[in-house]
Amino acid sequence: MTTPARFRPRVIDVDAIQWTGTNATALTEFAGERFAETAPEDRADDPDSTAALLETEHDAWFDLHVGDWVVRRCSTFEVLGEEEFADRYEPAPLPAA
Repeated sequence: MTTPARFRPRVIDVDAIQWTGTNATALTEFAGERFAETAPEDRADDPDSTAALLETEHDAWFDLHVGDWVVRRCSTFEVLGEEEFADRYEPAPLPAA
């Protein structure tokens, strides 16, 4: 290509699950050892954080609040708030079995 052209990102489907505060088993099945509930005595920095996720990009634990989404894209994981998740994603059909 020898002249400028316009490009946009390809659409990539992701898998995601919303943290409800009561679905720890489902989050553990989804994210494995990257997910952990936070004991009340360990919430001094952020009392509203009830769990944490080891994000792939930052290789650091991020607090999870009820309503946050855990997103898996290929083998990477990230945490998104409800508004940011809704801005980025919409429901997609499930792949054929």
